Amino acid sequence: MAGFRVWVLLLVGCLAFERCFGRTISLTCGSDLKTQIESARRFDVLVSNGACKWTVSKVIKITMPLTIKGVHVTLTPGVVVPVFGIFSVGVTISEFTIVGNRNSVTKAESLIKVYKGGFVIEKGILKASSSHGVRIAPIAGRDNVDGGVIRDLVGNRNVGNVVFMTTTNGGRSTTKNIIVENIRSYDSMFKGALEVSSGVQDIFAQNIYAERCAFAFGMHDHGGQLQNIRRLFLNNVVARNCGIGIQCRTTIPHFDVSISGVIIENCRIAMRINNLRWGRLYDVRVIDAGIGATQIAVLNSDNMTLRDVAFIGTSSTGNAVLIRNSSNIRVSGITLGDRTSFAIGMTFFETIKSKFLSADISEINLRAAKVEEVKIVPVPGG
Repeated sequence: MAGFRVWVLLLVGCLAFERCFGRTISLTCGSDLKTQIESARRFDVLVSNGACKWTVSKVIKITMPLTIKGVHVTLTPGVVVPVFGIFSVGVTISEFTIVGNRNSVTKAESLIKVYKGGFVIEKGILKASSSHGVRIAPIAGRDNVDGGVIRDLVGNRNVGNVVFMTTTNGGRSTTKNIIVENIRSYDSMFKGALEVSSGVQDIFAQNIYAERCAFAFGMHDHGGQLQNIRRLFLNNVVARNCGIGIQCRTTIPHFDVSISGVIIENCRIAMRINNLRWGRLYDVRVIDAGIGATQIAVLNSDNMTLRDVAFIGTSSTGNAVLIRNSSNIRVSGITLGDRTSFAIGMTFFETIKSKFLSADISEINLRAAKVEEVKIVPVPGG
């Protein structure tokens, strides 16, 4: 009897194991991909051998924990739908290629839309999207998107970003606790590799690369009361031949944003930092700066730290660094290389709120400036 009970327990355990870890199923090339995925069971692992290529015209809705590996999918010309919609926690999409249809549509739609947390999206190529490669945002009024990993993605010729994260319902439904690693973007005329928006929280991103894009990293908001971005940590960013390296199009304060390990090469503008509180910007290299424009502008950003910034190679006239309407600024270790041609090393707009003498500025080497190393501009009535 005891042995029988042990056997029953083992059988129940095996059934539970199967239910938790699912089956491994080979996807069939000649069969409809949407039907195969949507008819799977919870925790199944659906694998393509890499030789199959599917064309889809309707969104594939993932409503249970699944793993999908090795698919190559092209969106039908003229249709405006995502390829995948993730409506469940515990979804993994790996080793994939998704090709959009940007040249055949006038409306924008992302290739993968994520509505739930606990996801892994990795080792993928995202091409020709009419909007973003991956868009992460909760359904308004539903659960937050809490937790997820995005890594090892390459985007080519997308209208939007490779990865975009935002909130809904005015910031009440949020996106938080997301890890982003090794994202590369090429030839995105309007966006870049990674952009965050409107109240996302606890975002940890590293190894972000963009070439021939509008920017490498961007953040923006829509001015809502609950749309403050909090605790964003960004490390190792490279922008080459882009419009702007790092861009903040923000109208409300955002808190505890840390950006470090930045290389900006041959871009029109290096950085626009706006409306950050207690932000930190460390270890920046601007190589062959753009023509005529201020390279690093810090605007409306109180208690900001700017440290270890070097301008290397050639540049044209204009400002290297500009600070305006920002109090309690700490600046150290700014260097202009001998080959630069900036007219002014640093311009500080002085208002009642932000006095130059109250700023902590040290260890700067701006001797290469052609006209003035540090220019203080009083703002009347400021």
